Amino acid sequence: LDLINDTCSLGRSFVTRSRASEFQDMDISNFGARSRAFVKIQEGCNAFCSFCIIPFARGRSRSRTLKSTVDQVKRLVSVGYQEVVLTGVHIGDYADGDGAGLQTVLEALEGLDGLQRFRISSIEATYVTEPLIDFFATSEKFCRHLHIPLQSGDDEILRAMRRPYCRAEYLDLVDRLRDLIPGIGIGADVMVGFPGETETAFQNTYDLISQSPMAYLHVFSYSPRGNTPAVRMANQVDPKVRKRRARILRELGGEKTRNFQRRFIGKQLGVLFENRREPGTGYLQGVSDNYIRCWAPARDAAADQIRPVRLSRIEDGRMIGEVVEQRGAAV
Repeated sequence: LDLINDTCSLGRSFVTRSRASEFQDMDISNFGARSRAFVKIQEGCNAFCSFCIIPFARGRSRSRTLKSTVDQVKRLVSVGYQEVVLTGVHIGDYADGDGAGLQTVLEALEGLDGLQRFRISSIEATYVTEPLIDFFATSEKFCRHLHIPLQSGDDEILRAMRRPYCRAEYLDLVDRLRDLIPGIGIGADVMVGFPGETETAFQNTYDLISQSPMAYLHVFSYSPRGNTPAVRMANQVDPKVRKRRARILRELGGEKTRNFQRRFIGKQLGVLFENRREPGTGYLQGVSDNYIRCWAPARDAAADQIRPVRLSRIEDGRMIGEVVEQRGAAV
């Protein structure tokens, strides 16, 4: 289970091929009030991070077949969904048993008629390969948005977590994505209070996030899980310290989000509107391809549709915009 040694190892492959027949397909044709459709293509995990019980609770990594995935997306497109989100516990480990990897799936969706755009829910840094980056940078349908878990910005803590990368590799990756994909929204999971996390280790995490082009954070406090190596580690961090560190990083995450949003004021983005209006203003809300949540006055016809929106201002923490009228189209 010890996947990491003292050296950086981003370029290594820990992919374990599993039989696709182990994956249980669950076809869905409607997501109720949701404007985006979600397709699960992978389940389980082989990583065995020292704080996580997922490999024990959900089993080893297994994947949906390429054909089943494409057929499911086709069905969703046929009933009107314009965006599809591919999900999985460890989606970078996708392998359908016939040689298809994640990039094969993405390339198949790129050529799918009727699908306007698609994204993946989350991907580990070790699986963001150069060919995959090239695909992200050249695709006309893949959303400019990646959620890449960080967990810690301190190398000693990353090793204790059994995370297969170091801080320098992670920072280099997100910097390259920013440079190659202008406007990309990058998010990350971050854990505070992992056993042995000193003030210096926490500061290293804070500094990495400050230096990075991240657009948002999901911050979690370490929570002991039975039968994991982490629960038996020495130097458990006091819950009050965990809470304080989580608050500090959430404040930093809010600042990163505001700075990212400000870059797009005055610019036009495609927004997929949801079928619900904000109380009081009556604005429709939706999400841009680079994961900026927007509010705008719009007609009912815009619900569940992608519309061009010119972002105008941030008001009470909300990005406000105006739908750009298109000749012959109801907005």
